[in-house]
Amino acid sequence: MLSALNHLKVTSNNLADYLSNTHAEQFLLHGDPAIKVYASEKTDFVVEDPQVKISPTFVSILDNSFTVKASIYNIGKGTGDSVKLVIKRTFPNNSVVELINKKIPSIKYLDDTSVNITIPIIALADKGNNSITITIDADNQYDELSENNNSVTKQFVIFEDEIKPIYPYNYSIINTSQSKLSASTANVFTPLRQYVMEMDTTTLFNSTFKISKTISSVGGLIEFDPAITFTDSTVYYWRVATIPSTGSDYRWANSSFVYLKNATTSGFNQSHFYQHCESNLNNIVADTSLRKFNFTSVNNSLTIYNSILPFNDRMSIAVNDAANPVTYGSCYRDNNITFTVYNQSSLAAMYNCSVGQQGQYGSLFYTNGCIPGKEYDFSFETKTSAGRKAAMDFMDNAIQNGSYVVVRPILAMYRDGNNNVALGQPTFAQDWKQDESLFGTGNSLYHRLKTAGFNDIDSFNRLRSFAFVYQKNNTAFTPVSKLSIDSSDIMMLKVNVATKPTQGTIVSPKFGPATKWYNMLWTGNRNDLQDIIALKLLGVKADNTVDTLYNYTETQINNDISTIDATTYPYLKIYMQVKDTVNLTAYQLKYWRLLADVLPEGALMPINFVFKDTLQKGEMQNISMAFKNVSNTAYGDSLEVKLNIIDNANVTNIITVPKLKKLLPGNVDTIKTTINSASFVGNNNFYISINPNDAPKEQTLTNNFAFKKFFVNGDNINPVLDVTFDGIHIYMLLNDTATISVQLKFPDGTVRKYKYDNDTLRFIPAASDGKNTATAEFNPNLLMDGTYELFVQAKDKSENAAGPQQYRVQFVVNNKPMISNVFNYPNPFTTSTAFVFTLTGTQVPDNIRIQILTVTGKIVKEITKTELGNLHIGRNITDYKWDGTDMYGAALGNGVYLYRVITSLDNKALDKFTPTDNFGTEINTDQYFKAGYGKMYLMR
Repeated sequence: MLSALNHLKVTSNNLADYLSNTHAEQFLLHGDPAIKVYASEKTDFVVEDPQVKISPTFVSILDNSFTVKASIYNIGKGTGDSVKLVIKRTFPNNSVVELINKKIPSIKYLDDTSVNITIPIIALADKGNNSITITIDADNQYDELSENNNSVTKQFVIFEDEIKPIYPYNYSIINTSQSKLSASTANVFTPLRQYVMEMDTTTLFNSTFKISKTISSVGGLIEFDPAITFTDSTVYYWRVATIPSTGSDYRWANSSFVYLKNATTSGFNQSHFYQHCESNLNNIVADTSLRKFNFTSVNNSLTIYNSILPFNDRMSIAVNDAANPVTYGSCYRDNNITFTVYNQSSLAAMYNCSVGQQGQYGSLFYTNGCIPGKEYDFSFETKTSAGRKAAMDFMDNAIQNGSYVVVRPILAMYRDGNNNVALGQPTFAQDWKQDESLFGTGNSLYHRLKTAGFNDIDSFNRLRSFAFVYQKNNTAFTPVSKLSIDSSDIMMLKVNVATKPTQGTIVSPKFGPATKWYNMLWTGNRNDLQDIIALKLLGVKADNTVDTLYNYTETQINNDISTIDATTYPYLKIYMQVKDTVNLTAYQLKYWRLLADVLPEGALMPINFVFKDTLQKGEMQNISMAFKNVSNTAYGDSLEVKLNIIDNANVTNIITVPKLKKLLPGNVDTIKTTINSASFVGNNNFYISINPNDAPKEQTLTNNFAFKKFFVNGDNINPVLDVTFDGIHIYMLLNDTATISVQLKFPDGTVRKYKYDNDTLRFIPAASDGKNTATAEFNPNLLMDGTYELFVQAKDKSENAAGPQQYRVQFVVNNKPMISNVFNYPNPFTTSTAFVFTLTGTQVPDNIRIQILTVTGKIVKEITKTELGNLHIGRNITDYKWDGTDMYGAALGNGVYLYRVITSLDNKALDKFTPTDNFGTEINTDQYFKAGYGKMYLMR
């Protein structure tokens, strides 16, 4: 439309008239009923993925918490007074909790509502895939342009295999020239992996000094030895990471410390440029290329319109908003050149004068006919050398360095009654240049503007408008200029300008915790005398509330802070305000440090680890873990150990274990306990925490806990009970590690239960040979003759019984050495026969032999005690089997053979023992013998 208007101006004589020009603009721009300003008919709330940020980028269970930040917009019509916001979190097990569910003030057009919440991390529940879902207008109370942009889900992972530095503490002061660096994994039970540590004197880790160490280790405490001697007053940056699989990125965790050779105590320090970059900088930016702090640069814009009256009165300058200029309109004056000067920090325009007043610095009178908004213009008439000299002096003396300057010619042409053009004596660049003859070579308004950067000033050689923008005495800004096409053209120029604030702040991280504060020291460098510095020492309580404790001036660089109660203020922060209203340069902080007694730090470490993932019911879970004080500070007391098992029914079982000893620097102590798995069938969670109540105090507790799942297989199989009596198996079930109960009923009716406390009853546990067999040996000393009864019961560790009832067996004790009649079995026999008999007493006879004879009395075979094999008190069936051969091995013929038994004990023959039946009645076996000889029949 503007191009069409300009075309009409050039081709139509009627448009030379101001009123005709105005009428044409109104018709072209507003006469078409189809053209209207865009306005949304409905609300449209928006929350999108890029506006939701999770911090830190990599979240680990070693972190105490993480932060969710989100911005929510309304890109449609602003209506209503409130809108519902719902934020939900989904855990790795797919359970969901609401973090926020509330009404917030309704969001108007392009305004934004910021959400910032901190969420604690629970290690057992949170590791793995998580998500945050943010929904605006959750109850659908608004009819929106689109409902598809009201909700967003942000996925993130909480890692359990991360490794992080733990000692030296971040920003800490150490005074030992050689020290190991300690890191800890989030999961103590992480299997064997490779970890890398890098150390450098720059956080960029790109200097020739850089050290790299790689270690293979299981989880928990991991120590790196840089194997160097530290240099005094040097800051060392170090970082650790798990070596990733091929193609994956390293996830580094960073820390830094300073070595101060003469430090008498520990504390906290920032003395390197990149350490200060980690502070909270407000209106201050770090220039990493120059290692320097500057005030923040803010991008702004100046939108300038200029024209020639009466073709157009579009003469304005707008700051950041072209629709609402601060300087605008025209003023009836002689043709002139006008300067508008803007502060480099605030972009506030330099004030000249009010309506009806004479302008400052020789500028023109502000006439009553001027439209308001011209009080910030400095206008100098250009038809005389005196006016042009005043403009030169204004540029030289009145405009401060760094100010942004907008230069415009204000020109007018009028027609008299005879339609003649009256120009008001305009002058152009070549006219201004002629002032060299008055003021000296190169000394004119032309040369001033040319030197300031108005390179195309020579094109201002006819009736046309222009705008020229420069920044006084700042070569970093590139001057910009633009000229109109002709006298009827409306010239528009938009220029980007950067502003700087006059002040900013640097706030340190939270230093601590400490047990005693001693001194606060700091120093820095001024850029010039205009730098103004003020410091505050802030005390941070345990609930994160902050109090101002001290205010310091620039000269107070070493300050006693020993009166600060570290119990009330375990953490401190340092706040610095820097100000420069003249040169806008920021004070250069060199270092600040807090001398203090710091707390100890410990970590579970991967030595002496004993823990089984899977057990059988009743099997013992042997647990052994080590804990080390990695710091240079002793613990104030012994350390409580909290050990819980959360069983398959989600019941927390507290296991009592002894405290750890009071750990000195570098000391290690071990937690040992044994847990019977019989009560934990199924899936279980093992959890251990050292010093869970932070008493005594230590630096952090994130390295003090471990958790692990374990499974206990149920056991419903009855154990095997294998009972042997006098070496003979008499009853059998199954084999298992067992608890065996033994009782004995004596002939007089008394019953005695035996304990495993001597050689009489001895328990032999199952060996690790896969057989899982336990043994009980019962060797009683039975002096009373008569009938005894043995009771045996067994159960395994799973409490499964060997049988529904006790095993019972009766036996007879006769302490007198005797032998019963000897029988051969089988009889008759074809291939072999064994001998059966009973021995009484307490000792097997010294001599026992069996002679085999023919019916005529000839001895053909004699079997010795050695050949008979293993004999014992009680019933015996000999291992020896006679095969019907003589003493030379020759086979005997079929027929009847005789045998007799010869015995002696201590050179005395044994008496004959007569056995009894189950009712105690003697059994007459003599009928089968004659004169002590038995008879057998060999039948081949």
